[in-house]
Formats: sequence, C-alpha cells, structure tokens
Amino acid sequence: MTWKQYLVDKSTFIVSQLLLYCGIILLLTIWRIPPIGAFIIALLWFFPLIMYFVYDYWRTIKFYRETTQTLAKLDRAYLLPVVMKQPHFLAGKMSYEWLKISNRSMHEQVKLHEQENNTYQEYVATWVHEVKTPLAAANLLTKHVPQANRLEMKQQLQAVEQYVEQALYYVKSTQANQDYHVRNFLIEPIIRQAIQTQAFALRAKNLQIILNETQTSVVSDPKWVKFILQQIIQNACQYSEQDQNITICVRQEQDNVRVEVIDQGCGIAKHELQHVCKKGYTGSNGRECAPSTGIGLYLCQRLTNKLHLQLTIMSQQGVGTTVSLCFPHGGHQTLD
Repeated sequence: MTWKQYLVDKSTFIVSQLLLYCGIILLLTIWRIPPIGAFIIALLWFFPLIMYFVYDYWRTIKFYRETTQTLAKLDRAYLLPVVMKQPHFLAGKMSYEWLKISNRSMHEQVKLHEQENNTYQEYVATWVHEVKTPLAAANLLTKHVPQANRLEMKQQLQAVEQYVEQALYYVKSTQANQDYHVRNFLIEPIIRQAIQTQAFALRAKNLQIILNETQTSVVSDPKWVKFILQQIIQNACQYSEQDQNITICVRQEQDNVRVEVIDQGCGIAKHELQHVCKKGYTGSNGRECAPSTGIGLYLCQRLTNKLHLQLTIMSQQGVGTTVSLCFPHGGHQTLD
C-alpha cells in the first residue's frame, strides 16, 4: 500500500473535512473574524488529523508488510489465517474473522473428502484381495485345459492379475507413506521376483532374460521397487518381438546404483518420449504394436518421484528401448 492508495481510500473523509472547514471559514468571513483566527482553527483542525493519518498509515502498512512476508514464507498459503496477526483496524478485523471461518470450513471439507477417499481406497484394496481368490482358482483349473490352449490361458490370467495389482498400486500411490518401509536390500532377488511375474509372457514369445549376477544393495522400499521393475519388464515383454533378448544390467556408479532394462523391441518415436509417462498416454505403439492402458509408466514415474528415485527412458525407433531406474547412494527415508 502506498500513500496515494491510502489517501484515495480515505478520500471521502478528507473531502468532507475540507468542505466542513471551508463552510466554517465562510461563516468566519461573514462574521468579520480576522484571518489569524482562520489560521488558528486550521492548525487546531488539521494538525491532529494529519498526525492521525500518519500514525494510522504506519500501523496499516506495517500489518500489510508483515502479512505479505508471512505469506511469502508459507509453503501452503491456506495456512495464512492460522499464523497471521489480528489486524488493528475494523475492516481488517472483520476480514480476519471471515478468513478464519472460511479456513475452518475448508478444513472440514478436506477432512470429509479424505474420509471418503480412505473409504474408497479400503474398498479397492479389499476388492483386489478378494478377486485374487477366484483368479488363483482359475489358474488351478487351467490344468484341465488342453495343452495347446493352456499357455495362452495362463498368460491371459496373469495379465488380469497384473491389471488388478496395478489398480491396487494406483490407489495406494496417493498415500504411499501408509505402506512404505525403507531398508537396505539386495537388488538382484527383487529383479528376479519381478521377472518371475512375467514368466508366461516371456514363455509365450520365447524371450530370453539376460541378467548380470550382482551383490549390489540399495536403500528403498523393496515391495514398491519390485512393482516398478515389474511394470518396466512387462512393457519390455509387450513390445518385444518373438525370440528376442531382454537385458537387465545393474551398474555401480559414483553417486548411485543404476538398474537398466534393455529391450530390442519396436522402440519409441523421438517426439513421443517426453509424453510416455503421462497418464493415459499410449502413443503410436499402444495403437499399432500392442494394446496399452497408458497407466504403467505413469505409475512408475509417480512412485519413483515419491521414493526419490530417478526414472529415465532412452529409445530409438526400430532398435529398442532402455529404461533406467536410479537409486542414490544412501537412499531416502521419507516420502513427499
């Protein structure tokens, strides 16, 4: 707030005082009062008024500056009514009370939304665990299916299981810190577990996994890392041709550990690389090479951000794709 803005705000009062003073001066002129009398009246009238305006402007500008500085320091602007000082002037006090009422109402609505969201998440989690039972039963029943169709049926059931698990992790990803356990673990067993989830897809295309043996350990959540690797390997299987290789390398670097999944599939067009981790984006490969939901890499990116890992994708169309998952040395202990 500037002096000009302050005076404009007080303009009605100032103009009324000037008009009243001019009226009194007119009466004094009619009554033939000496000019010194008009000067004394002006001094007694306007000096206290000017001093009040100076003091009131100083108090007001001080409040506005402190509030602006407080707001600039806040990561969450909606907390301003909680931390700001109560203003001294009436309009400010009323606005302060309105802000507190509005803030309280917002918190109530957020709490209600969180409760509804938690209820939905619990329902999805329960549904996922319940649906695993009939899927397991269906897997057992495949033993009675003719050999010619058994592998195809197992592959399709495995795909259903993966989509169900993807739905669970999608819901969990909004509140991953509730199911998040950081520890130091060997990365190779987790990679092998992720590979095992793609057993039928690998067998169906006769794909070979090349994995270098390593005793490298990383710090993160093994369950979430397994899911991320599972999604990456699933994509590699999906876009690879018959009888190709998928290479998984674990590299020790100066500041991190890098896990690379390298396929020899159709690759990704250069102009599409920046979009592949966007929610629902399928690209030309999702329309031409293999059906895609556009959720897998989006989830991977979302979870790696939460785990403070780094996901990078390099690809050349017609040559293949390399997806790298980078673990910083020392790991990270908290989620955002």
